[in-house]
Amino acid sequence: MHQVSRDRSARSVRAGLLACTAIALTLIMINGSNTVSSVTASGTLERPRGTSTFATARFLSEHGEVFGGSFGSSVLLDTLTIGEATYRSSMDEMIEAASVRVRVDRNGDGRYELLSDDEIMRGDGPVSFAFGRNVDSTPYRTTLDVMRGRDLARLLMSDGRAAVQLDVLLTTEIIDDRPDIEDHAPEAIVLGSFNGQGARLAAIIGGNVDQPILARDPVHIDPATIAAGESGVNIVVAGLDAPIPISIVGLDLFGGLGVRGQQSALGFRLEIPAGSPAFFNVLGTAHAAQQVDRHTDIDED
Repeated sequence: MHQVSRDRSARSVRAGLLACTAIALTLIMINGSNTVSSVTASGTLERPRGTSTFATARFLSEHGEVFGGSFGSSVLLDTLTIGEATYRSSMDEMIEAASVRVRVDRNGDGRYELLSDDEIMRGDGPVSFAFGRNVDSTPYRTTLDVMRGRDLARLLMSDGRAAVQLDVLLTTEIIDDRPDIEDHAPEAIVLGSFNGQGARLAAIIGGNVDQPILARDPVHIDPATIAAGESGVNIVVAGLDAPIPISIVGLDLFGGLGVRGQQSALGFRLEIPAGSPAFFNVLGTAHAAQQVDRHTDIDED
């Protein structure tokens, strides 16, 4: 039954994916103040402040280490170089989710309602699980199950019918490596495929996963920046004909997300607009000296 639901949901986004291709290409060329990155006279892309894009990575697949390609089975992010920094899973420098909440604005009126894991797993709502074609989805029963593990073949999927708000608390609180200085060693990582619409991200600095306190309003990650962050990994999603390209974009806690001084970030809020299908996940990154403390609610979900 779950496979049938996922296939139904996948079919509903296939048309949207195809229809949005031309729109995505057009958006990347537009120079709008809050919509896309600007281009300098020299032709260099000016990205939003505090933003870094994918440079290179080492992935682990069923066939061993790889550095790109198309995959229907699991492909784990093992080492990531983004901006001016490199993060290694072997040194616990990629911080995964500990608690997750997914909310949707079904009516477009700014009122978000919580989605349960059961509704998301059924695959008939505006958000569902997306797996690589050859991934055994049986073990993954909750949103937290899907998001943990740095597997690019396990993602959340929005079908575009409603705006989505994803709140994530990390297993470890983190601080900026250079407080109050904008740099290109990002602490927040957004990964996925967004179909030319972009996304918005904010840092959570207090409260809890049900009532988070944000450092400031979410900042826009425009389509051109996301396109510039394409990783070279494409995922063949169950129920879709064409592989989806995975982009990896990072934001600095201070320069990008407005976290000041020694204030720690507990996690992040990712917002996905309505109107187009999207596939997504969120990670934190931090070297040892930036890691503050561990949450006690890792098994909450």
